[in-house]
Amino acid sequence: MNNHSSFAVSTLPMPPCMSKLVKDNYKTTRKDLTSELIKLNTLITEFNKEKIQTMQVERVPRYHTWGLASTRILRSVGPRNLLEAMPSHAHQDWREDRPAKQLHLSNAVRLRMGKASVKYFEAIYGML
Repeated sequence: MNNHSSFAVSTLPMPPCMSKLVKDNYKTTRKDLTSELIKLNTLITEFNKEKIQTMQVERVPRYHTWGLASTRILRSVGPRNLLEAMPSHAHQDWREDRPAKQLHLSNAVRLRMGKASVKYFEAIYGML
């Protein structure tokens, strides 16, 4: 067994056509999968925190907040919920123009995602 192997999973973005958040103001044309996406992303986050990993995989990029609008939350104690500071989608971050059709992040956001992935691998392999 290779003691230098680890496995990490990035969380999934939450496209407007599949999820509707608290302050989103549009009608969906598909089944709302928000709760399923939150459950899946929570399981991914917990998996990345397991102590069986030999590298710092808990620092893997978390894309579940990409394409969402954030607000400032004043909190003095306790951990934040997965989407506590993300009450709505940032529709300008998605390729399609109508929220009910928005499935793909824009090219600019996808480029940022790629850069975040490269930085993650540079960090865990000590290349920075």
